[in-house]
Amino acid sequence: MNETGLWIMLSTLLPLVVYPLTLCLGFSILGLVLMLFRRRTVGAVLVLCGFSILFIAASPKTGNWLYGSLERQFATQPIDQFPKADVIVLLGGVLRLPLPPRTDFELTGTSNRIRYAALLYRAGRAQRILVSGGNVFDQNGVRGEAFYVKSFLSELGVPAEVVLTEERSRNTYQNAVETSRILVTEGWHSLLLVTSASHMPRAHAVFQSRGLEVIAAPTDFQVAAYSQPAILDWIPTAGGLGRTTAALHEYLGMWVYRLRGWIH
Repeated sequence: MNETGLWIMLSTLLPLVVYPLTLCLGFSILGLVLMLFRRRTVGAVLVLCGFSILFIAASPKTGNWLYGSLERQFATQPIDQFPKADVIVLLGGVLRLPLPPRTDFELTGTSNRIRYAALLYRAGRAQRILVSGGNVFDQNGVRGEAFYVKSFLSELGVPAEVVLTEERSRNTYQNAVETSRILVTEGWHSLLLVTSASHMPRAHAVFQSRGLEVIAAPTDFQVAAYSQPAILDWIPTAGGLGRTTAALHEYLGMWVYRLRGWIH
């Protein structure tokens, strides 16, 4: 495994240590072990801490607050009000690869990015689309994700000849590196960056750090002004835990990117 592959592996595994579910299990297991060795008070406190972490993290109130703090950093606007740019850059992470038992690619919950890029193109905000995204881990006989996204853009009516792809990148930093190379080659300077609103703070920062003129075009907003009885905001749910975990992933990613000098 080369240095890049090792970094990808570490960046996948290390965040698990600070995720709420992992912390809950860690505290609870340690607490139960201590209780077996007659350290009942300390053990009980650790078990309580573990379940408290899980309860708070799984609360929709917590998940929406953390996730929303990311989504609110870049406001959206009507499609036709975006300034024009040289190219629309669409980041991957939007579909499932055609691996058995699938016979074709399948869309994920973030696939509105593809539709949004198509809408920007149709509105004349840019004349070209660049899809950036390979596979995090090599899959024998399967092309990079960008290849399949281009295919779906064609289904949405975007001419194949206006869509460029790069299938080398495996994370957001590499998206920016590979995209900047293509922009230099093509003589482009400005880009409309399309990604999920929660991912935009990290993506925008790393693309801007490459010296690119970046116009944020966030989509896939998850936290909306939805009215429901207040008590439901505090009842733990899988969705609440998912949003908390996803938000922590983004904040941890930004911290690591700054540490590595990828964000200025």
